[in-house]
Amino acid sequence: MPLRSIALLAGLIPLFSVHAVYLISAIFEHVSWCVPYLDGCTSISKAGRHSPANYVFRATMIPWAVVLMIYWTLVCEWLIAMGDKKGLVNRAILYFGIIAAVFLILYAAALGSEGQIYRLLRRYGVIVFFAFTYLAQLLLLSRLNKLHVPPSIYNLKLTLCLMQFFIGLISLPVRAYSSGDLNSRIENIVEWNFALIMILYFVVTYFAWRASGFYASFFVAKSE
Repeated sequence: MPLRSIALLAGLIPLFSVHAVYLISAIFEHVSWCVPYLDGCTSISKAGRHSPANYVFRATMIPWAVVLMIYWTLVCEWLIAMGDKKGLVNRAILYFGIIAAVFLILYAAALGSEGQIYRLLRRYGVIVFFAFTYLAQLLLLSRLNKLHVPPSIYNLKLTLCLMQFFIGLISLPVRAYSSGDLNSRIENIVEWNFALIMILYFVVTYFAWRASGFYASFFVAKSE
């Protein structure tokens, strides 16, 4: 059974979800019409905060978190199948990926609910999700550098990781010297673009698994 569809789902589910949620919220006038990647008129969280968009967000984000748990498990198996050792880095990739997925579930479950506890769950949920997913992606990149993967795959993943790093780095001084509505818009622009690039990383894994012929086989032991 080819496993590359898992990597594709890890990329396509959030691409559909965040854009569908934004369109629904804009139609119901919960957020403004704009190109959020350029204008930053709303955050992803705000777009998914009100019903009916909130139902779509939860119905897609929680299954996505489960897909991500499967994805990171398969990533580790793929690395081993490619000749990597089952060592500390391999386990760290899995643990970081699982932790990120768990906090994504907490974030999605708390979105749309009022109260201090829910606000903390949303804030730390999204921070931990982004941070630990990025760390897992960096560690995967470091292992691919030592394995026989197509240079185009490695270079694409490297480019996406560098883009995430520089988006975060550049946003720090810009946000430090801005305030009010401008600061909020910059934060939203960073969030939308960072999320898009992170999602594209999963799609590149699809092509890596397809190129390497990553399959699963099932069997039962024959009784003697």
